[in-house]
Amino acid sequence: MRGPRGTGFLYVKTSVLKNLTPLTLDLHSAEWVEKDAFKQRDDARKYETWETNLASKLGLATAVKEINELGIHNIWLRVQNLADYLREEVAKIDHITIRDYGRQQSGMLL
Repeated sequence: MRGPRGTGFLYVKTSVLKNLTPLTLDLHSAEWVEKDAFKQRDDARKYETWETNLASKLGLATAVKEINELGIHNIWLRVQNLADYLREEVAKIDHITIRDYGRQQSGMLL
């Protein structure tokens, strides 16, 4: 599932979390403890960034709710059907070449 920039979620078992290190630290990831020192958080918030967008977070929450209601498999089938139809119709247009050659094609047309 993709979401707007500044949104997302991460689930990690607590026993695994202590062994992971974020690639970058940001506003919520660590706390300044001295002039030249910081302490990285020991919980999942160490992956949070300063960028946030409340409207997008509400949209992401709604998307997760809809995925749970509709079922990810049903969504996948619908995306595949629409993408197959799009590929068929676009292939009929002169001077356009579709370059989707993967064994399992996504819902994006290349």
